[in-house]
Amino acid sequence: MNRGVILVVLLGLSLSVGLWPLARPYFPKTFGGIKNALPSLPSTTSSDEMSLASPDLQSAGILPTQFTCDGRGISPELTIAHVPAGATSLAVTMIDIDVPSLPGGKFYHWGLWGIDPKTTTIPTNSIPQSAIRGSTSAKSTTYAPPCPPSGEHRYVFTVYALRGTTPMATGGTVQQLISSTTSQVISSASIVTRYKRK
Repeated sequence: MNRGVILVVLLGLSLSVGLWPLARPYFPKTFGGIKNALPSLPSTTSSDEMSLASPDLQSAGILPTQFTCDGRGISPELTIAHVPAGATSLAVTMIDIDVPSLPGGKFYHWGLWGIDPKTTTIPTNSIPQSAIRGSTSAKSTTYAPPCPPSGEHRYVFTVYALRGTTPMATGGTVQQLISSTTSQVISSASIVTRYKRK
């Protein structure tokens, strides 16, 4: 082979080898590195999750006095959104989770079930027409307003989307509702409120 041709070939090979590190794409060494190297994508599911809210609650989740034993003792308005398509009914509970003197540390203040899944609002001091009322820890089937004996307590409002038939009549306890429908819950959403007597 011509000596000049050999020199040209060798020069070309050396240039291609030298340029390879500059031309190859960057691949992070770990999966986490790959994830961080990609642009973040907006979530497409969070806006479709079932949600529960209340325009009656104060900032920081404080329960206004009118919804407690120190006020009118009425139930607050609840708004429900994004109920799953497969739901056949809704249930609502309100539970004080700071009662160490009771079994499970809970006091059941309110329980409703058999609610139409198309319900989007439960107005203040009202219940849906189709709702079945459960028996609370206060031995009543109406909203039992919070009345903590000491300190600040947390009160959890929860809405459950259920499938199938809920075989419970008026007078069944809220505890029974929760335990008997565990396998029927499609989705749920909660809000936590707080109250301390002055």
